[in-house]
Amino acid sequence: MERKGADWYDQSRDKTVLLKDKKDEDTEEGRMIRLAMIADDLTGAMDTAAGFFARGADVRVFSFPERTDFFAGGEEVSVIDAETRHLAPEEAYLRVAALAKKAVQAGATHLYKKTDSALRGNIGSELAAMLCAGGGETVNFVPAFPQMGRTTKGGIHYVEGSPVAQSVFGQDPFEPVKDPYVLRIIGAQTEVPAVACGVGEFSRAPGICVYDAETEEDMEGIADGLGAGGLRLCAGCAGFAQILARRLFPEKRHSEVQPAKGPLWVICGSVNPVTIKQLLWAQARGAVRLSLAPRQKLESAWLLTDEGDRLAAAALAAGKRADCIIVDTLDQSRGETWRLAQGRDMTLPEMRERIAEVLGGVVRKLLEAGLEGTLMCTGGDVLQSVLCTLGVESLRLQGEIAPGVVRAGFLYGEEERTVLTKSGGFGGQELLERLVQELKKGGTGKT
Repeated sequence: MERKGADWYDQSRDKTVLLKDKKDEDTEEGRMIRLAMIADDLTGAMDTAAGFFARGADVRVFSFPERTDFFAGGEEVSVIDAETRHLAPEEAYLRVAALAKKAVQAGATHLYKKTDSALRGNIGSELAAMLCAGGGETVNFVPAFPQMGRTTKGGIHYVEGSPVAQSVFGQDPFEPVKDPYVLRIIGAQTEVPAVACGVGEFSRAPGICVYDAETEEDMEGIADGLGAGGLRLCAGCAGFAQILARRLFPEKRHSEVQPAKGPLWVICGSVNPVTIKQLLWAQARGAVRLSLAPRQKLESAWLLTDEGDRLAAAALAAGKRADCIIVDTLDQSRGETWRLAQGRDMTLPEMRERIAEVLGGVVRKLLEAGLEGTLMCTGGDVLQSVLCTLGVESLRLQGEIAPGVVRAGFLYGEEERTVLTKSGGFGGQELLERLVQELKKGGTGKT
C-alpha cells in the first residue's frame, strides 16, 4: 500500500484526545486505573484479559465492537474484541482508531493494543491507529510471549525457536506470516516511523518502538525502563500484558471460582496443527469426535432438519458415556471442503465465515437439545460466531485454568453457562485430557 500509513497518521493527529495525566510518573499509587485493551480477535482478548483478572482487577470483555460502553459499570479493565484480524488494513485502522479515541474520551488512563502472538493480522495499521488516536508520541510494542515459545531477537520474531515465517503460522490458510522481521511487517502497512530496540536498549523516538525479549526477565526489564509514563500506551500479546497487569495491580487479589460441570464439549473450527494434535490425542484416550462433512460446513439449513436432530441426539448420547465430546471441521482428505467451496464460487474468507456460522448454529442446537457441561471454543472466529448466534454481548471472566485457556461465564436464557476459550496454536498435545481432569476436580483452576 503506497503512503496509506502516512496519510492515516497525519489525518488523525489534529483530532486526537490526549490520555489523561500523561506525566512520566514513577508510580501509579493513589490513582484510579482505567485500562482499555483493544484486541483483533476474541480468544486473544480473553487470554490477555485473564492476566488482569488474576490480579483481582474488575474486567469486562465485550464481544461486539459496535456495542462498547467503556467503563460504564465501573470496570478497571475494559477489553474489546475489535474483530479486525481478517479486515483490510485500511478498515482495521479506522475501527481501531475509533475505539481508541472512544476509550480515551471515556476516561482511559492506559491503552493496550493486543496483537497476535505470531504477528498475524494488521499489525502495522493497528499500531499506527493506537498511536494516532491515543495521543501519545510513542507506542511501545513488545511482541514476545516466552511462556508460549514466542520470542523476539534482533528484530526477528520466533515461534519455538524458528523464525515465525518458517513455523506453522507461515502456512496459515488465511493470514500466513511470510516475513519474520517485525519492522518489515509493520512497514508493509504504515509509514509511521518504527525502530527496533535490543535487550537493555530504549528509545523515546516518536512512532513505534519494537522491543526484543527472550525471557520473562527481559520483559520485566522493559517495563522497568519504560516507567509509568511509557506503559500508558503500549502493545503486545498476552505475554507483555501479564507484566503490565502486575505493574498496574501490584497487590494480587484472589477471586472465588465455582466448580464447573463436565463433560467437556469442544467446538473446534481451527486447522492449526497444534490443535489437530490435541484432538487426535484426546480421541485416542476416549474422547468422542463428531466431524462435520464438507457439505454440512458450508450450509446451515440442515441443522433445522432431521439431519440436525440426529447430530444433536448422537452428541448428547456421547455426552452420557464420555468425558470429552469434540465437534470439529477437519477434512478426511486434505482440501476437500475448499474444493467444494470453489465449486460454489465461495472465496476463502467466505468459507471461513460460513464454517464459523455453522458451528455457532451447532452450539445453539445442542443447548436447545439439553446440553449439560462445559463448552470450549477453539479459535476466535468460532467463539465470536457462537456468542453472536446466542445473542451474548459480553463475558464475565472466571480465571485462567491453563496457560492460554480462559474460563468465563455468560447468560443463556436464565441459566449461566461456562465456556473455555483457547487460541488455536496454544497448548501441548495432552491439553484436552488435562482439562477434562481439571473439570473432574472441580474446574477451579488458578485465579
